[in-house]
Amino acid sequence: MALLTRLRTQDETDPSGLPGLLTLAVGAGFLAVGVLGLVLTGFDPDRERWVLWLFRVNLLHNVVHLLFGVLGLLMWRSLTNARLYGLVLLVGYGAVLVWGLVFANYEDTGPNALALNSWDNVLHLLLVVAGALIWRWQVPASNEARRPAEDEYRPQR
Repeated sequence: MALLTRLRTQDETDPSGLPGLLTLAVGAGFLAVGVLGLVLTGFDPDRERWVLWLFRVNLLHNVVHLLFGVLGLLMWRSLTNARLYGLVLLVGYGAVLVWGLVFANYEDTGPNALALNSWDNVLHLLLVVAGALIWRWQVPASNEARRPAEDEYRPQR
């Protein structure tokens, strides 16, 4: 029960609320996938590889993962930054989702420079939802705002 309360009451000095933890998890996931992608494709811009037999990655795709990963790891420690990350995730991957819906499985490297496919679109839709959750998570007033003022507990002289 205490964990659920902590997840609902993140404030600027406590990164353990849901927006901060989701930002940390998404950022760490992006970083791990970006590093794995670089291991598989190297730094050759023309090389593509399949990850888990579902997703295609290339150098540009890996760089995008690394950037979102580093950004998430830098922004998770405050509610304001975590929410901003959620908005960036929502808008950024919303745009990538629309791009992928138009150009997924397009074999020419021109419009499909990120090597997107239909499975990427599903994953990007989930990332858009995660971004919306992080950005719009309703956090009650901080613990300090709900606590009675310290002066109320001082004995009167």
